[in-house]
Amino acid sequence: MGKIIANLSHFITSGNNSSEYSNERIIEGICNNSNETLEYIYKSYYSKIKKMVWAFRNTVLQPEDIFQEGLTRAVVNIQNGEFRGESSFYTYLNSVCRNVCRKELEKHRYSELNSNVEVEDESENFELLQALLKVLKRLDDKCRDIIELRFNLGNNADEPIQDDLNKTYVEQEANLTVESGKSRFNIIGTTKVKGEWVETIDEPKFTEGFREIKGDNGKQMELWITCNIKGRAKEATPKANIETYTLSYPNAASKSFTFHTGDNLYLYFKSPVNGYLSVYLDDGKNIYKILPYNDMTSESCVKVIADKEYVFFSKSKEHNYFGNSIDELELFTPLKIESNKIHVLFSESIYQKPMLTEAKVLEGDYLRPKSLSRQQCADWIAETKATLDDFIDQQINITIVGEK
Repeated sequence: MGKIIANLSHFITSGNNSSEYSNERIIEGICNNSNETLEYIYKSYYSKIKKMVWAFRNTVLQPEDIFQEGLTRAVVNIQNGEFRGESSFYTYLNSVCRNVCRKELEKHRYSELNSNVEVEDESENFELLQALLKVLKRLDDKCRDIIELRFNLGNNADEPIQDDLNKTYVEQEANLTVESGKSRFNIIGTTKVKGEWVETIDEPKFTEGFREIKGDNGKQMELWITCNIKGRAKEATPKANIETYTLSYPNAASKSFTFHTGDNLYLYFKSPVNGYLSVYLDDGKNIYKILPYNDMTSESCVKVIADKEYVFFSKSKEHNYFGNSIDELELFTPLKIESNKIHVLFSESIYQKPMLTEAKVLEGDYLRPKSLSRQQCADWIAETKATLDDFIDQQINITIVGEK
């Protein structure tokens, strides 16, 4: 069996790319793994970052390497919710790339940036939003999701995470105040769901209005933001605490979430209980089934044994757990950088796969895996969650850097 090559649906479309992207559109595109957004970022900001790198006046710094490393970190941070939102995306990217330069110079024991280099100002809400992000950690998960949606604070992480809509929410009230020198937020988070959120049916609906309150200096107007979300929930049940992450080499110590074109990807998995596992890759346009392997045509998922360490997509004899032909997973992108997501699906009970398109053999003995649309996958996962109390959708965000 030839290697599976991921991200085959990515083709740069022609058209007018000169229109400006708003800051919100860039952040939304990054969170949604939009390759068009990443292309826009490269075309719009690479030359500016290159001039900033040259300002260090040190030949150890290569502008394209700095840009790729900085953009990779920025993308991961945004998807991890670490982007504060207090500045434009370019200001944030510039800051990240500066830090990459400084760390590279420290590594080579060189001096820091010339003091004459211009540093862009942060926005006036820096302290406020920084405090807000700290406060969010004290809220329950659903309240935090709502506030992040309202203020575009980002989502997900480069570490493997449990799907946010697959957690237990209990009744809780959190009344918090966040203050800076200029502004104040009162966050009142009340959750009345004791159970597990299965599926969001409609988009969150926000309403805003002012209420009159008695302040220190008399009557004041206070802004209230209300969010209504419609979805399906069910009674919460305990789930297995599985461990899984991506690897750059086929051993458990080679944990990595950033890869380059031509790199092989491996997956580590361990569960405290016996169960059934499948793995799907989301390239931003389609969802590809990558485990069970391609020649396991009749299998919806593979059986895994409690407390056993697995490394998948490795040709090593010790990693051939099922006595079949193993598919290697080679990553590819025609872009400078892009983000993908891996769904690791586990249940103690056997479950059925969704309807998939046929795999396709490509030039060079590569294989395009069986696939389905993102909406079809979301519907299938929601239905499976509703059917199986112990079903887990654990997600891993990875970054792929293209060829220089």
